[in-house]
Amino acid sequence: MDILPTIARFLNMQIPQGNQRELDGIALFGPVSLASPQAHHFQDKLDITWIPLEQEGEVKIYLSTTNKIKEGGKDEYQPLGTFPLKDKHAVVSVKEWPSSFYKLVLEGPHNTVNRWVIVK
Repeated sequence: MDILPTIARFLNMQIPQGNQRELDGIALFGPVSLASPQAHHFQDKLDITWIPLEQEGEVKIYLSTTNKIKEGGKDEYQPLGTFPLKDKHAVVSVKEWPSSFYKLVLEGPHNTVNRWVIVK
């Protein structure tokens, strides 16, 4: 999972945002803001956690309830908020987006990570 982001960083290649949001790994060298996102659904909310690898900066969290990229399309993301990186945690309401599937993207100052949530 970490090979593509590592090679892209080594070659100083910019990965388009839509593709970057689909990558599961993080670069193995250089600055990394956060890792290991986790998310759990409860009572129309998502409980989201991450491991901060820096104490300064913010995490922007985005949500999609589709996986259109699977068929060559583009997923549309809704901003859920901005949170201090050092907090390691956010609880956000998804009442406006009822779904059995949530695709989350967490953007830090130096990297992006994602997590999928399937509601059973």
